Amino acid sequence: MKAQTSFENNIKKLVLNNEKFCDKNLSIIEHIANKYQINTVSKEDLIQEGFLGLMEAEKKYDPNQGTEFGTYAYYWIKKYMLAAIKKEIEHSKKTNSIEDVSVAEIKDEEEKENVLIEEAKSEDLKVLDEIEQKVYKLIFVEQKTLLDVAETINLSREKVRQIKQKIIRKLKTKSY
Repeated sequence: MKAQTSFENNIKKLVLNNEKFCDKNLSIIEHIANKYQINTVSKEDLIQEGFLGLMEAEKKYDPNQGTEFGTYAYYWIKKYMLAAIKKEIEHSKKTNSIEDVSVAEIKDEEEKENVLIEEAKSEDLKVLDEIEQKVYKLIFVEQKTLLDVAETINLSREKVRQIKQKIIRKLKTKSY
């Protein structure tokens, strides 16, 4: 009986700690949700996705990497929110039950770039050199992090970030 009480107390502590953790990070999630809120996805849905991203960040965070948790969590929160937006846009295009969403409705410039990248056709990718095509595939198709890409192709994270920006610039000029 005592072991079960101890187990129940441990569960209660875990739940309480999780609630405190979520409360502590609510403001950053709301801040990001405000940046990405568009007509088809409610702020509440974005916040919910943000909490899922926060939980993912908590699972994968390694303090030995030298990154603060808030910076690391920001990436995962944003990633989950953008995935929800993308899913909703795709759903609205398929069902036609929701009015079409154009890139112009998306508030954030980075999301516009993501939509541009995702809509890039194979002939658009011919403007990219070999290393840019490899980085494009790893980041935008396989959704690898900059660090993962850097390790895969033996470049610095900063160099991979620069190549990513170059890809975006090339595809932007190609799309006009």
